[in-house]
Amino acid sequence: MRRTGLWCVLVATATMACRETTTPAAPALMLTRAPDALMLPVSSAAPVTSDDELEALGQTINGFAGFYIDDAGVLVIQRAAGGRSTALEAAVRGFAKAHGGELPVKVRIHDVDVTFGELRRLRRALQPFAIPGVIMVDVDEVRNRLVLGVATTADSLSVDAVLKRSAENTTFVVIRHVARIIPMTATLRDTGITPAVGGIQIAGLGAAGLCTAGPIVRYPGFSTKYILTNSHCTQAAFQNDGGAFHQPFVWNPWNTFRGYEVSDPPHQYGAPWCDAGTYCRQADAALYQPSNQSWPVFEIARTTDMVTTPGVMGSIDRAFPNFIPTGLVPYSNLVVGQGLHKVGRTSGWSTGTISNTCVDGMGIDGVTKIRCSFVMHASVAGGDSGSPVFQWVGGASGYDVYVAGILWGMWSGLGYLPDGNPYGDYLLFSPWQQIGYDLAPSITPYP
Repeated sequence: MRRTGLWCVLVATATMACRETTTPAAPALMLTRAPDALMLPVSSAAPVTSDDELEALGQTINGFAGFYIDDAGVLVIQRAAGGRSTALEAAVRGFAKAHGGELPVKVRIHDVDVTFGELRRLRRALQPFAIPGVIMVDVDEVRNRLVLGVATTADSLSVDAVLKRSAENTTFVVIRHVARIIPMTATLRDTGITPAVGGIQIAGLGAAGLCTAGPIVRYPGFSTKYILTNSHCTQAAFQNDGGAFHQPFVWNPWNTFRGYEVSDPPHQYGAPWCDAGTYCRQADAALYQPSNQSWPVFEIARTTDMVTTPGVMGSIDRAFPNFIPTGLVPYSNLVVGQGLHKVGRTSGWSTGTISNTCVDGMGIDGVTKIRCSFVMHASVAGGDSGSPVFQWVGGASGYDVYVAGILWGMWSGLGYLPDGNPYGDYLLFSPWQQIGYDLAPSITPYP
């Protein structure tokens, strides 16, 4: 929950190439959608985000203001007035254990101004996305503030004026400048990669451009395999357009055609899914169904080197064996300071730590907010949209991983690569729980 700048991570130059390509009609194909009984219906209940869970935890213990892992690997528990350190530590560790997670043994108690619950109540009272100029909202448990992101100085002054007129106590509200999200439509890019795995280059039609395949997924009890990627990597974001996808390019559509989009829910409006008067999606996610079901396997590509310095581009040359998804990262483990990895078609394999949790930001269309994304301090570049984000656990194969989610944006840009793609050192990803709210909670990235 720190840092500024929001970018969508497609490849800009590829967008124009895709729009200019004359594409014959895709071959007729019978596709089976994910079973209707397992698709998530529109519910009257609000999705439960990580911030909701932290607020609920705070209702059981006095003085709870959040927790995170610092650069030294120490668990830091934020304590507001009335909190007792032993009770807070017991509550936090019990919370993590109940969600299948684990936290560092070393702990430090840090005194702050206000509880996490008070910041959340302030967020609800202010309805920040109803304030003209606000494009990002973050209850920041590290800074112990409610952060409102704006794009311009004029917006900052305008939002500040609204806050001063508010009947709420806005002492703990901070206004920060962030970049508006913009489309950037983008070896791992070889033609005819077989089998298909997460992390390789894929291409859609229209505005989709070049992106990265996310994990291969399925619904329990069914054998059909799907490729998870971003909604903004499909022909039309936030709607099930049924568009074709290709690998790695659309240059020769008959030879590179791989299947169709089969699930990409429309954005939702208002409570309980979104802030009042706004449109949102719980995640930037969609499903492609390959026409050849023997093509994809439940693995994630690995490259020859792992980049540990954020902002540095890595190799896209393949290494073997691949990573093997065997589970999901417990939601309670997605805290500031947690180390994760990602593999993308442009910046390769990079690793870093979570810097911000449950950030609400603007999607590619400038209207739809993407709820509860997580920010990771690691290398990212145009074309990495859809990249699998995971924790490397080793396991029986030595390359077992737990999947955390899929990358959908860039939080901070550093410049442009020689091919024109933007690159940066902070990425955003939709966590698995949020993806489940849009595509069905039962979806899994392993056999």
